[in-house]
Amino acid sequence: MNKILFSILFLALSQLALAQETVTGNLSARNSVYFEILGTGSLYSFNFDRVIYAKKSFGIAARIGITYSPLISGVNEVAGIGCPIELTGFLGKKKSKLEFGIGTAYHYLFDDPDDLSFLILVPRIGYRLQKDEGGFFLKTGFTPWIPVIIDNDLERGDIEPNFVPVFGFAIGHTFKR
Repeated sequence: MNKILFSILFLALSQLALAQETVTGNLSARNSVYFEILGTGSLYSFNFDRVIYAKKSFGIAARIGITYSPLISGVNEVAGIGCPIELTGFLGKKKSKLEFGIGTAYHYLFDDPDDLSFLILVPRIGYRLQKDEGGFFLKTGFTPWIPVIIDNDLERGDIEPNFVPVFGFAIGHTFKR
């Protein structure tokens, strides 16, 4: 499982590093930092998003973040940390865009006696507000959670349910550098 996580992180970070040489059209502000509730990072996450391609009415963005789930009595049984990674496309000529893509989040539950870790696949379709010159950033969308991997043999079996319909919301800031 650690090899899979390392590979995913390496690919995402290499895309962000290579983004320096990409076509960005009129989009002068390509970097965003934001806080997301629900969405790819589960309950909440802090994220960095970079537009790696933008031309006319189509663009591509890569995102990486971090999430922490504290132990909350009656809500979850263990605390954990996660790393959401996402690749999205967006359509729209102005600041309002249709966003679509796929993401994943690796989660490690460190208070679990079985050292449970799992991967969640998260498709996304929604709305993205990002001005070409930067400033206020917002995105919202349908981001269902689909657990796909458990890296150890547990008596609990598969994570249930296998599909959790979720709507995510994010707010932040876009900047040039």
